[in-house]
This record gives sequence, structure tokens and C-alpha cells, in this order.
Amino acid sequence: PGKAIPCRRTTPLDAEESAQVVELIARGREDRHSVVLPEALQTRDWESVTKVALDLDQRLGWDPLGWKIGAASNEIRESEGLPGAAPGRIYRSTVFTSPARLGPELFINYRNVECEFAFRLAHDLLPRDE
Repeated sequence: PGKAIPCRRTTPLDAEESAQVVELIARGREDRHSVVLPEALQTRDWESVTKVALDLDQRLGWDPLGWKIGAASNEIRESEGLPGAAPGRIYRSTVFTSPARLGPELFINYRNVECEFAFRLAHDLLPRDE
């Protein structure tokens, strides 16, 4: 944590820039390669980042299974300069029953491999005051 180098831009992406970012990332995921965004398309504007994530989900059209929460702790958010927790989609094709052995073809980049633990709840959680 804390090793990320923030980009300079803090302004929002316009509609064309956002669409370009979505397409670059989608092609990287579909073709199984990492993507480095051109500096002109990088921003720290959180609304733009969130919009790209949601639009990417639509563009990929993959079968969603649920959500995960990244940067859940204050320590990580502060060290990475994030304004809040980062939602991320969990897709059906990326969920495996334990025990599972996953081949290298499933990974794009080993530098940041993380496992996620998912749970299926029997009942909805009711809202509470805290």
C-alpha cells in the first residue's frame, strides 16, 4: 500500500474520453493482456472512475454474480489517496468452488494477484442505524 503514483489530472473525463477508457480496458480483459492508459486519459476524478467501472460492466456483458469492496480499510484508502471504498464486480466465470486449481491462462498480471472470499447469505441484511 502507498506505492501508487497518483496521476496529475483531477478533472473529470468527458464522454468521449470515458468511452475510450472503457474500450481500452474491455479489450485488455477480453484479449487477456494488461493495459496502460495514456496519460491524457488518466484522472483522479472519483466520479469518472466510478462511471468507467459501471460502463465497463455494461460493455463486457459478462454474467454478474455479485460485488466486492476494495480499499475497505481507512489505512489502504489513505495510503492510496482514495476518497472511499472501491466497488468491483464479481463475475460468475471468475468464481470457483474449493478446492480449485487455476491455470496461468486465467491471470493477466501476477503482480497484483488477490483472492476474494465470497459468501452467499440465506437472508437479506436489514438496514440498521449504525
